[in-house]
Amino acid sequence: MGMPAGLFLLIVVHIFTGSSSGTPVTSCDSCHDEATCLKSQERGDTFAGHALSCVCKDGFVGDGLTCYDPKVCSDSSCCDRGYHWSSEKGCVDTDECSLSNVPCTPPQICHNTPGSYECLEPSSKSRSAVSSQSVQFSCGNTVCPSGMDCINSQCVDPCQNYTTLNDDWRSVNNTNTQVLHCDRDINWQGWYRLFLDQTSARIPEWCVESNRCGTHATLWITQPHPTRSGEIVNRTVCNVWSGSCCYYRSQTIHVKHCYGNYYVYKLVKPPACYYAYCAEVNTTTPVLPTTTPVGNSTAVEGEVRLVNGNSSCSGRVEIFHSGQWGTVCDDAWSLVDAQVVCRQLGCGTVLSAPTNAQFGQGNGPIWLDDVTCTGNESKLSECRHRGFGSHNCGHSEDAGVVCAAPSSVRLVNGENRCSGRVEIFNDGQWGTVCDDSWDLNDANVVCRQLGCGSARSALQSAAFGQGSGPIWLDDVDCVGDESSITDCRHNGLGVHNCGHSEDASIICEVQPGINSTVFPTTPRPQNFTTTHVPANISTTAPVGNSTAVEGEVRLVNGNSSCSGRVEIFHSGQWGTVCDDNWGLSDAQVVCRQLGCGRVLSAPTNAQFGQGSGPIWLDDVTCTGSESKLSECRHRGFGSHNCGHSEDAGVVCAAASSVRLVSGENRCSGRVEIFNDGQWGTVCDDLWDLNDANVVCRQLGCGSARSALQNAAFGQGSGPIWLDDVDCFGNESSITDCRHNGLGVHNCGHDEDASIICEVQPGINSTGFPTTPRPQTFSTTHVPTNISTTTTVGNSTAVEGEVRLVNGNSSCSGRVEIFHSGQWGTVCDDAWGLVDAQVVCRQLGCGTVLSAPTNAQFGQGNGPIWLDDVTCTGNESKLSECQHRGFGSHDCSHSEDAGVVCEAASSVRLVNGQNRCSGRVEIFNNGQWGTVCDDSWDLNDANVVCRQLGCGSARSALQNAAFGQGSGPIWLDDVDCFGNEPSITDCRHNGLGVHNCGHNEDAGIICEVQPGINSTVFPTTSRPQTFSTTHVPTNISTTTPVGNSTAVEGEVRLVNGNSSCSGRVEIFHSGQWGTVCDDAWGLVDAQVVCRQLGCGRVFSAPTNARFGQGSGPIWLDEVTCTGSESKLSECRHEGFGSHDCAHSEDAGVVCEAASSVRLVNGQNRCSGRVEIFNNGQWGTVCDDSWDLNDANVVCRQLGCGSARSALQNAAFGQGSGPIWLDDVDCFGNEPSITDCRHNGLGVHNCGHNEDAGIICEVQPGINSTVFPTTSRPQTFSTTHVPTNISTTTPVGNSTAVEGEVRLVNGNSSCSGRVEIFHSGQWGTVCDDAWGLVDAQVVCRQLGCGRVFSAPTNARFGQGSGPIWLDEVTCTGSESKLSECRHEGFGSHDCAHSEDAGVVCEAASSVRLVNGQNRCSGRVEIFNDGQWGTVCDDSWDLNDANVVCRQLGCGSARSALQNAAFGQGSGPIWLDDVDCFGNEPSITDCRHNGLGVHDCVHYEDASVVCEFQQPPLQPSHFICGRDKIQVGLHMGNMSSSGLNPFSGNLASRKCSWVRVRDDIVWYEVEARAGACGNLLETNSTHVIYSNSLFIYPLANLSFTLPVSLPFSCVYPLDTDANLNVAIIPDL
Repeated sequence: MGMPAGLFLLIVVHIFTGSSSGTPVTSCDSCHDEATCLKSQERGDTFAGHALSCVCKDGFVGDGLTCYDPKVCSDSSCCDRGYHWSSEKGCVDTDECSLSNVPCTPPQICHNTPGSYECLEPSSKSRSAVSSQSVQFSCGNTVCPSGMDCINSQCVDPCQNYTTLNDDWRSVNNTNTQVLHCDRDINWQGWYRLFLDQTSARIPEWCVESNRCGTHATLWITQPHPTRSGEIVNRTVCNVWSGSCCYYRSQTIHVKHCYGNYYVYKLVKPPACYYAYCAEVNTTTPVLPTTTPVGNSTAVEGEVRLVNGNSSCSGRVEIFHSGQWGTVCDDAWSLVDAQVVCRQLGCGTVLSAPTNAQFGQGNGPIWLDDVTCTGNESKLSECRHRGFGSHNCGHSEDAGVVCAAPSSVRLVNGENRCSGRVEIFNDGQWGTVCDDSWDLNDANVVCRQLGCGSARSALQSAAFGQGSGPIWLDDVDCVGDESSITDCRHNGLGVHNCGHSEDASIICEVQPGINSTVFPTTPRPQNFTTTHVPANISTTAPVGNSTAVEGEVRLVNGNSSCSGRVEIFHSGQWGTVCDDNWGLSDAQVVCRQLGCGRVLSAPTNAQFGQGSGPIWLDDVTCTGSESKLSECRHRGFGSHNCGHSEDAGVVCAAASSVRLVSGENRCSGRVEIFNDGQWGTVCDDLWDLNDANVVCRQLGCGSARSALQNAAFGQGSGPIWLDDVDCFGNESSITDCRHNGLGVHNCGHDEDASIICEVQPGINSTGFPTTPRPQTFSTTHVPTNISTTTTVGNSTAVEGEVRLVNGNSSCSGRVEIFHSGQWGTVCDDAWGLVDAQVVCRQLGCGTVLSAPTNAQFGQGNGPIWLDDVTCTGNESKLSECQHRGFGSHDCSHSEDAGVVCEAASSVRLVNGQNRCSGRVEIFNNGQWGTVCDDSWDLNDANVVCRQLGCGSARSALQNAAFGQGSGPIWLDDVDCFGNEPSITDCRHNGLGVHNCGHNEDAGIICEVQPGINSTVFPTTSRPQTFSTTHVPTNISTTTPVGNSTAVEGEVRLVNGNSSCSGRVEIFHSGQWGTVCDDAWGLVDAQVVCRQLGCGRVFSAPTNARFGQGSGPIWLDEVTCTGSESKLSECRHEGFGSHDCAHSEDAGVVCEAASSVRLVNGQNRCSGRVEIFNNGQWGTVCDDSWDLNDANVVCRQLGCGSARSALQNAAFGQGSGPIWLDDVDCFGNEPSITDCRHNGLGVHNCGHNEDAGIICEVQPGINSTVFPTTSRPQTFSTTHVPTNISTTTPVGNSTAVEGEVRLVNGNSSCSGRVEIFHSGQWGTVCDDAWGLVDAQVVCRQLGCGRVFSAPTNARFGQGSGPIWLDEVTCTGSESKLSECRHEGFGSHDCAHSEDAGVVCEAASSVRLVNGQNRCSGRVEIFNDGQWGTVCDDSWDLNDANVVCRQLGCGSARSALQNAAFGQGSGPIWLDDVDCFGNEPSITDCRHNGLGVHDCVHYEDASVVCEFQQPPLQPSHFICGRDKIQVGLHMGNMSSSGLNPFSGNLASRKCSWVRVRDDIVWYEVEARAGACGNLLETNSTHVIYSNSLFIYPLANLSFTLPVSLPFSCVYPLDTDANLNVAIIPDL
């Protein structure tokens, strides 16, 4: 060949020789504390910048990453196993493969690993542990792990040890041949990463024409880059010259795909000059509507895209080749081929493969025909085809694809789309999820996100195989109701401490057929037809019609995916398995492979129906340890002597496994589980309601009412399968809970566990659980009507068993006892609470409430077994109490005794003023015990309050606030979310496991405070015939003697506005009395506040401020030191000794009656947040400040919900202490101080970060409405007039300098703009006023995005000063006063030019995910939160109201079924019924805000008549140096587009400036700049690019609007064209 001519380039090579003990690093942070970080040139080429290396300091040895002090450590005893001591390097890896006794047995190959070794089986193709395309390097005698190379005598990762090549001349767009470059003379050493203009680049995969890339012969690679991160592959390099893409001999380089989606290369010298490696930016091009002509794309060879669909994951298939997009012919096009496209695009599973140009005909070349993929390819270009450009098709045969995405989550390697390894899509790459903390809550979120129902299993340890690439999530902690797995708590994307051996997996309940045409809830194009494949797979699927992988198994025709006929996938086809020798071991392998638990049976003789097609396996013999059926011994695929009448089947444990025995119906009884072909019992150790709830739900019996122990339903027989069961309560099966292992126990059958579930079907009910039961059971049915005493012999009860009959639950009713095979009643002679308590205890029904007599629950019949029962109260059974003897009595059934127990309640409050306050105690194992206060907070207290029917919690008290308990401490480290039904359902250490004393007993005060002598019962209903004496709850007078359950020395506050303020009363000698105010002060009052758990004292009012009491005056001359725990411990005159009258009754106001205020706002419901602590008001830091936090404050002040949570001292800086920082509220706390925070006074903020809020409730500024809690009486407040239709005069405002407000609009987020300056409100002139300026106002007010910027006093003329004129904002300002302007008071305007603003928050409705602001999912704003509308009854009348409300004309369609994607958050409206003329959607009839029976796949949507106008620039300039495009903000916004959202072909090139309402975008007039494409002809140079603009409410997967543009320059002209023109675009 003729050598490319040019100047020979001389390269000076500088080779660095560094310390052998140093280690190259990319950051000095990697170096050991005793190492020095050196800058050096470690590569032997001129491109090496200053690299870094770690070198141990003098006196230390090691590799720099770890340094050892030889004085402390000098031999191998310091090293871990697999390492030995080196006097130069410290602990170094031992190469076991170099030892004289090689640890591996021939023909195995020894492979050294850090600290260990592996024995690999030899293979003719590759090492077993490495990909067939991967390359491994050696370092001395050590084989480096896959993905590492030997650099400086160490195996290191090239992705962390490379030299940067940042030569812009290497660009494929560089056609300059004036200065030529040659890579032959570079001394290439090590690895390199390419950059172009600081952007990551790569070597092109396509034939780059010669005389580009700053050289003559361009170098490119002939195969695609690797797609799997972490391994090194070979790639062939070709050179382009003389019209040939591979003119001279090719060479081989090494390539690695690094995490972060970039590549590094181990480059070699080219054969001659002038040759150079080319580079192209590693990005993709936005989707264009038609096939792009040659040269007008930055796509890379082999890239695919989908065009003309409803998203980037559906449409006509186009592939990029030779610089041009082209289509694919539909000959032989199928789901397998389409799946490769979906995978390449990261769009999940394929849904259909439309043909016949379903998405419109393309134009340009048809690149591929007769495509035949195996399904394993990573790119479409890797599939078999005729060759690029070879076809016999027209564009009427263009192939299409519809993928399951756009989804950010998928399941991989499972049997179908609803099972497999969890992977999420982020940063252009799929990655896995670590299994740390992985549980059913997390799995449920993924299953629901994929439309796969609820989760059946949350699997760990890479159950569906190890993934590759990044690990995106770790320590995932979902509540379970999140809309996406990424919405759950986690460490952060990419932050983890896992390997792929810990990849998380799931199996969901919904198991569609593998070829099922079930679609996700995202909308699909309406106008195409697809050939649907039947979901019924009772017959074996034909060849080629599956995306399954070799060796995959499935179970067909069973009642779930875990039972059925066994089928295995081989050679592209499903086939059956013959039942010869088929047994449980073989079936167990199938169950394991499917993640279906243990095997239950291995049916033969085609029990699940005969299959069709091939019989793949016969004489299968498994050992039971295989992970796949294909690994078991068999005759060989297709070798058999069977017919389909012998098809083998499997039933796995996940298809069944639990029953209740000896109960009155299928929802009560002894718990038994099925395992290893046998039913067995469960031991009652640790058995509680959490465990019982799992069984009840598993059987379809609702929630559990009782978790019974001691073989309550009789002793079982056979094996005891489970012991020490520990369920959270949300598991799908009892075997999914923690336990010792199947069959591992230390129990006898006298400890068999039992349960009673809430759902109690009739005993003869034919409703059975949905899971199958063994068919051989025969059950003796017992009549359900037990209003009469059961006759002899017709019961499975045991001697001495009791039951309660005819009550409203099994914990209330007539007492009956079982004796001599017969149920009988108990006579009420001497019957009392002590006797009834024994019955309650025996039944596990808690404390007794009453012991009714006189057959209150109806008369029984049959024998009266007991009379004159006398219990001590310590008995465990009623039969242990004293009585006359069985059958001895002088009663009739009119005297049958009854019992009402505390029922299913296992919790109580002790020592409080009433049943809704006190020390928390729970009932377990027949004994009440306390709860430790470690981690005790309002979430935990809320659960207890709700469990007791006492509303929400007001206080969660610690340190035995209600006195120390005795007996066991049952719970410690309780951690509730707050929505659990019972305190024992919360996370805790385990019953009885604690590290506390009773001085840490937890207490609570609930909001519901019944009178102390109230007869309020638990929320369960009681028999209606009770007669009780009601005691008045009004305690404004002192209670008379004896009429109280209070304890000596107890105090209470009476006649205040809460239980934490009022007249002080103390209980003494059985009677409440008052306290005289002589010497009464704050110290004394503080003791009362502490005793009541009401926080700090606010004031100590005297002179009967809270009304005069009556009865005794117990205390006078009280003198407390302040350290007393009770008022009675303070010094005083003695009980009853005083010289006072009730006119001197002392009072107290505690902190819990107050503590928060808003300062500097327009009214009491807006302003800077301040809380009262330690006698001083202080502010709250805005770190993490959000609407949840603001909602708590608004509700605490009686101001409704929050509209805005403002930061950066929006209401001015406060002074004094900063009390709170990093506040984190759930939103339901009663007080801001109850939220999580760093601690009072602990912060890292200044007052410039003071938090502020604006609440929805906005009373007039002069309103006298105060919060319901009292305030200190010494405050004086300057009231500001509420009428702000005119500008407020000087001095009459509490506003702060620079504050803005909107006046005369329909809300505080729309109106005339006014700004506060020099103590006075004034207006803003509309000269130059535009959307950018208005957006700053909206941001300052916390009102969301701007809608419009009205001028000409649209909201009426103001009065007073005009403060601002010629306002020019950049859009990044936080306040209007920060924008450029003429100066305060400097203007040439009148009030007829007052500027206005309308912000987004002024609208209560929006449309989301549509193409513009007039189409999309309907969402309304309520209670500080956007939520959706259910599509029940949704029609055009409803849609018309929304369209008209948004100014979008009339409705074109009213769409259902989440047509624009599912929303998240609340569903605000359901059953909307509009006439069509209402002004707002909320004015239509509906069920009520938040009342619905829908889920988000029923979200309603609309498309309004509004049509998106074509995108046109306002200005276009072809300049000498720059090309500029100008967009008018008003025109863009009115078109539903965000003028600031745009980018050029390169996404990093966005808007540069704003002037006169024009947003300018610009690009240098040179090839490659911001994606510029250059074309030349004989007379002109043409630069082309495109501007992409996105909708205002741009959400995921919304396509931009594109504006292509070009500038044409004459070759012989050097004119300056810097003038604005409107081109013909």
